[in-house]
Amino acid sequence: MRCFVLGVVGFICAGVLAAIVIPSYGDFTSRASLSETMVATRPLREKVAEALSKDPKALASLSSSATKEPIAGVNFLKVAADGTIAFRSAKHGQLIIFEPVVRNGTVT
Repeated sequence: MRCFVLGVVGFICAGVLAAIVIPSYGDFTSRASLSETMVATRPLREKVAEALSKDPKALASLSSSATKEPIAGVNFLKVAADGTIAFRSAKHGQLIIFEPVVRNGTVT
């Protein structure tokens, strides 16, 4: 009887642990894939920042060339004339928008 009770308690503990770990793992994987996508768009964000700080008129050519270069993990990409970058994560379909702000000649 004692072994049976210990087995049931162990089974319940394993179930509670699984109920906590499985949703956390799903959150972790979605955050990791979103982070990968954001890292993949970093060169484009740097190009936009450089164009805004040097010559804002150069963004028109950048916006047309940016959509021609595929970025891993992105299935939609658009660079607006004001430097706003909108892209959609291919894995989760999340739409992310980066809107640059220029203050005192620096882009944030």
